[in-house]
Amino acid sequence: MFKKRRNFEIGRGSGREKKEALLSLAKKEEENPEKNTSATSVLFFEKLNLSPNFEGKSRIVLEEFLSDIIGREIGEEELRQKILRVYRLPFISKVYYERRGKELFLDGEVIPENTLGIGFHYQKDYGTAFRLGSTLHHIGKFGNTTNINAKIGDYLGLDLYSLFHYGISDEVGLFSRLAYNERPFYLYEKNHRLASYKKEILKGELGVFTRYQDDLFLSAGMSTNYAKLKLEAGDTDYKYFEYSKNFNNAFLRFRFDNVRNRKSGMKAEAEYKFSTSSTKKNSNIYGPSYQIDGYLPISSKLTGLYHLSGGIMQGNRIPVDQYFKIGGLQNNIELNEFSFYGYRPHQKIVDKFMIGNLGIQYEVLNNVYWTGNWNVMAYHSPINDFEQSSKKWRKYIHGFASSLLYESPLGPIELSISRNNQEKEFLTTFSIGYYFE
Repeated sequence: MFKKRRNFEIGRGSGREKKEALLSLAKKEEENPEKNTSATSVLFFEKLNLSPNFEGKSRIVLEEFLSDIIGREIGEEELRQKILRVYRLPFISKVYYERRGKELFLDGEVIPENTLGIGFHYQKDYGTAFRLGSTLHHIGKFGNTTNINAKIGDYLGLDLYSLFHYGISDEVGLFSRLAYNERPFYLYEKNHRLASYKKEILKGELGVFTRYQDDLFLSAGMSTNYAKLKLEAGDTDYKYFEYSKNFNNAFLRFRFDNVRNRKSGMKAEAEYKFSTSSTKKNSNIYGPSYQIDGYLPISSKLTGLYHLSGGIMQGNRIPVDQYFKIGGLQNNIELNEFSFYGYRPHQKIVDKFMIGNLGIQYEVLNNVYWTGNWNVMAYHSPINDFEQSSKKWRKYIHGFASSLLYESPLGPIELSISRNNQEKEFLTTFSIGYYFE
């Protein structure tokens, strides 16, 4: 699913009835902070006036959504929060407002109901991927969103994802997914790659969800997956880990995301899942995992970064690629992949882990950022041949990274140099574009 990148403009009328920006792009907001001296002032609007840019279903939805602030006294902050919620509606691209006496005027831009996008991503160890996607929206209290994405390159994929919902800003509904995806999997002993595999997954998924103000998303569901792991490079002894199985899964997911830019906000995810295979040598997998990422603004250029993640996996006859995979720069809680500076993707295979990360980010130039990160991890590996330890948890391992990132029109371009205190080898990672699942 493509990420939606939106500009945000909110304004209010002055004495000369000119539009005055209260909140624009996050960067402008930080460079020109305003003190809200009228937070306690009382406003009263008798009429709502919508721009001709809002028509059809979008106009009907906005009229109903804003009806509760017309005909009564409200505060400046309540109005601002209401317009923020308008901006977060899935079909709104830009929005600003203007006070015209006792009339509230609203203008902005609406995202087309049908959109087409093209994406590109390259990263060492993951290869090159091109993605062609289409998003279909149906606006209204009873609505639906359908995303169709195709991935081509070193690995192939096709994904059809649909949401059927009731509500506007706060929603409840059903979701379904049918997908085919190919991914790499690597097996390491310390910093030496022993084998490379290709994993193929055919998945069908169905569940229920609720979403609150575009920040909080709760879901529960079931899925059935056909998964196949095949050795592509390495000694034939490592064919031992190959398999072809059907898995039935149940899951609970929690997601919270109020990050609007790279300088403030927090994103949190948690998942509990249970999986069982329907073969003679039955596999059972269950347990929780979580991750939290946050940005703490220190100044207009400097931002503090933090990350916390962890998980516990239990079961029997767990396929090697189903364990938590630690290393690289990407986090994907559904695929059990978690980043750790100083390790290559999948360099650590673990069934228990906890990672903490602290860092700083400095905006060198417009859309150019330098980051420095230090992370620490405790873990337990189920693969005794590779981890010579009988301890429940290994002692702490730490690593650090220095990265330069440019937010380009094609997506982020990042160069990272990292090192850990075990192998003590400097790793260089380069990536372009948004990461595709």
